Amino acid sequence: AGNLARGRECAPNEMMLEQENEALKRKLVSFEQQHRFMMSALDREYHLKVKEQERQRTVLGTELDDVLKQLKFGQFECKDKMQAAEASVQEERSKTAAAEKLQKQAAQQRNQLVTQVAALRAEISRR
Repeated sequence: AGNLARGRECAPNEMMLEQENEALKRKLVSFEQQHRFMMSALDREYHLKVKEQERQRTVLGTELDDVLKQLKFGQFECKDKMQAAEASVQEERSKTAAAEKLQKQAAQQRNQLVTQVAALRAEISRR
């Protein structure tokens, strides 16, 4: 009879434990659902950010290519202008050299004429 009384006493405790166990299981299921939902949301957000970064990387890559093309074009443009300037300088140097040569020739001719005039004057004064 003592065992029966103890069995009856345990039964309410057992039921309470089982109810608490069921309540904990429901909480666990609810927590797992919330966790899956949050992880799913985080996963979506992560993939969206990765896609956005890939898009930005593509845009920046395109912009970088454009800048490099402009620099290359500018470099060629500068190179062309530099070549034109060098050609112009060479032309001016050639003109200057030709002018100096003509000036020397003119000076020589003037000296010759001065010498000829002096010789003619000397001849005229002898006559």
